[in-house]
Amino acid sequence: MKRWLILVAAALSGCVPSQYMGISTSGPPSDQERRVLNLARQILPAGTGSCTDPYSERSLPCSIIPLNSLALASFSGNKHAQLELGRRFETGRGVERDLVKAAKLYKQASRTSGGPLHTCVWDEYQKRCNPLTIDLPYVYGLPEARRHLERIQARTEAAD
Repeated sequence: MKRWLILVAAALSGCVPSQYMGISTSGPPSDQERRVLNLARQILPAGTGSCTDPYSERSLPCSIIPLNSLALASFSGNKHAQLELGRRFETGRGVERDLVKAAKLYKQASRTSGGPLHTCVWDEYQKRCNPLTIDLPYVYGLPEARRHLERIQARTEAAD
């Protein structure tokens, strides 16, 4: 529910990207990603993860969610998706290894977010943007993301 509310708000403001962090947010999953999802649906009980399977709306571990769906969930504010996408950038799993993007995602996942979202809806008849405020629920940051961020920062400071 929260994910769709954020996506609706982003769509109203014209901000749903076709790419996020250089990853396409649309298109079908690869054959390998599809096989992993199908196997997970058969083996794992419902509600076993923190990310939503884009095809069945079941909760599954973020580590098996297709990259494009993970990128869209990260954009929409899912802290667990941000953490997993950060891990993928840190390790280079499915994407080019990029510690700067990983650190940015870890920082987003470790922050508490929510509260009022101010946007507007274009009124075609009056030719103006009418203000719209949506109160988003607060989502607390993930301590695990903070640990990953601190590890990357320590590694980059040691390299300098």
